[in-house]
Amino acid sequence: MNGNTEVGGFLEMGHASYDTMAYAKIGDVLGHGRHNYAGIGLYADYGTSVEGLKLTGYLKGGAFSNHLNTQLVGQKVKFDNTGAYWGVHLGTHYDFQLSKLRSRTFVSYFYDGLQSSSYDVAGSEAIAGASFKFDSLTAHRVQIGSLFEYDHSATLRPYFGLTFEQVLSAEAKGTATDSKGSMTLRSSDLEGSTGIISAGWTYLNEAQTFEFEVGVNGYIGTRQGVSGQVQANWEF
Repeated sequence: MNGNTEVGGFLEMGHASYDTMAYAKIGDVLGHGRHNYAGIGLYADYGTSVEGLKLTGYLKGGAFSNHLNTQLVGQKVKFDNTGAYWGVHLGTHYDFQLSKLRSRTFVSYFYDGLQSSSYDVAGSEAIAGASFKFDSLTAHRVQIGSLFEYDHSATLRPYFGLTFEQVLSAEAKGTATDSKGSMTLRSSDLEGSTGIISAGWTYLNEAQTFEFEVGVNGYIGTRQGVSGQVQANWEF
């Protein structure tokens, strides 16, 4: 930390499980998968001359693994792959303190990328030798929202947040090849709007050098579901 500027590094890791559904003439094709990732990054938090107004940013990168179980022409198939991901963030937020209630209004931009992948399918004669290739995926998204914290005690702060997220550009493309030729896969357009509701608790030690947070997020809109988060920060 240097004056109003804070610079540091961070580690991240996560796990998610998901269900998929593809619509086809022969009926809906269901799938179930899991996703794991781990990465590192550098961040900066710059305090401007306006009290309470800060600029933020980070660079990060890491590795992911994805495992999907689904069906092709009635046969069970596993899609397993690993690869790299990366991300950039730029944003600003304004903090306002009123008695024991603290509010933070923010605007954030995120650029995220995922390495291209390919799969060679083994199995019965109907699908043996088939291969799939998916292009690298990049996404641009913007978040606008507010976070409210209450000073329950000197060390404990419950929080509640509302966020609107707009994905501006994100489209997944790929090709499938078998003994009969190649075809372009129907792309998955990830663009759209999502509302995010957040709630949790933050612990800050009396010296204000260690912070621990646990929370949950609910998603409504283009993205739907629930996620949890745990994070810890040390300042030195």
